[in-house]
Amino acid sequence: MSKFKIATFVSGLILGVGISIGSVALAASTNVTLLPVKFIVNKVDKTPLNGQFFDNGIKVPASIVYSGTVYAPVKMVTSMLGYSTNWDAKNKSLLIGDSKTGLLLSDQNPIQTEGSVKLNNKMSIGKQEFNKGFLFADNKANVMYNLDGKFSTFTFQFGLDDSKTYPRPGTLRVIGDGKELWQSPVIVGAPAQETKIDISGVLQLDIRMECKDSLGTRISVVNPLVTK
Repeated sequence: MSKFKIATFVSGLILGVGISIGSVALAASTNVTLLPVKFIVNKVDKTPLNGQFFDNGIKVPASIVYSGTVYAPVKMVTSMLGYSTNWDAKNKSLLIGDSKTGLLLSDQNPIQTEGSVKLNNKMSIGKQEFNKGFLFADNKANVMYNLDGKFSTFTFQFGLDDSKTYPRPGTLRVIGDGKELWQSPVIVGAPAQETKIDISGVLQLDIRMECKDSLGTRISVVNPLVTK
């Protein structure tokens, strides 16, 4: 095991395995031990590659030891369990899974799907596994939902799924009432990316993927949450 010193004041939301969930402040010069551990969920090994977790493209340790307790990122652990995680800054609340103000789209019935779209299928992006979301496996596919203007924000993570033997880049787009709200390339070798989109007043939300290669590709959109 290797040790490092926190050079500056660090505070964040982390999950203390076994006893605590909360905000922890590690003072300057606190000794923290990096301890790579395996994460076994329902007999399935979901240990992140090289003991690292990508949080919106930022690489962080998947586990540390502080004062004899093992800690891991909340978002990583809840994703392994199939739950979305969001931070409500106004109420200083950590929202895990369904909340009074949020709705996980992949748990709802879409009004339309085209191409190959699998809901809540086993998915993996950058060796990180998920089971809530959409798996697009085609060269063109989409899924559409009725929102009736009740939500203001759409958040999700996305990336090329690891299940494709020869991954090919693609494009992901979000359409609201026929108007493009957001688009992004989905490239080979990138970890799961996270995005947040304003969907205020949107009646129908359409998530679309495209791949210029006729053989298609596999794009995963995970933990797709709409909030009021």
